Amino acid sequence: MQSEMLSRIGAWGRARLDRPRRWLREAGLQESGQGLLEYGLVLLLVSVVAVVALAAIGHHVTYLVSTTARRVHP
Repeated sequence: MQSEMLSRIGAWGRARLDRPRRWLREAGLQESGQGLLEYGLVLLLVSVVAVVALAAIGHHVTYLVSTTARRVHP
């Protein structure tokens, strides 16, 4: 499939695509970029779970804190 795409874009397009690919290969960013993406996705998942959990129990926590504050400092 990739070779079919490259044959359609011609020599000029292949040269334009090879330059960033070569730069990434030389910089060694292809493998570390994948790891960085995975960490980003995990961070996104954790943050979404945290927001959903706070939305679900947020009012209970607010009530608990305000009740405790009133009892401690009337």
